[in-house]
Amino acid sequence: MLKFSDFINKYGCYILQEQNHQQATMSEAKLDARAHAGETVVEGGTGGKSLDAQKRLAEGMYFRITLAEFCG
Repeated sequence: MLKFSDFINKYGCYILQEQNHQQATMSEAKLDARAHAGETVVEGGTGGKSLDAQKRLAEGMYFRITLAEFCG
């Protein structure tokens, strides 16, 4: 029979990881809803109509700034 402490040692990290994944998914859904409502939820993502679009806009903005600094 598996002791409680052995169970926690074996499965405790998995349970915490699953809870963190569920919280992150829920947070992303809330951010996506806010983005669909027209709010900027990602810095540099102004104009994106979804969380994913705002992330891509922000990545593009970062790339342009980095490229401008590199090219001088």
